[in-house]
Amino acid sequence: MTSYANFVLSGQLEESYPDAKGKQIRFCVICSVVPNSAMLQVQAIQPPENPAFQFPVFITTQDGYVKNVPYEDLVEDKTTQHKKPWWKVW
Repeated sequence: MTSYANFVLSGQLEESYPDAKGKQIRFCVICSVVPNSAMLQVQAIQPPENPAFQFPVFITTQDGYVKNVPYEDLVEDKTTQHKKPWWKVW
């Protein structure tokens, strides 16, 4: 996750995705199996290069994410007529 934090802090996220500018960043760790208790205790990460900054972290399963993600963050898959999370469409 440190690499992802550095990607955001370096400005590369906004360069790659200009629509992300000014939006709150949250890391979502989507597990294929139920996360263990240690993983569920993670609330945020602090990049070592910038310890004053923290990114909130959300840890869940794929099913849990799909159930909790806001509807507008889902996109329609025209091939199957099902909804799937935006992070599945690259």
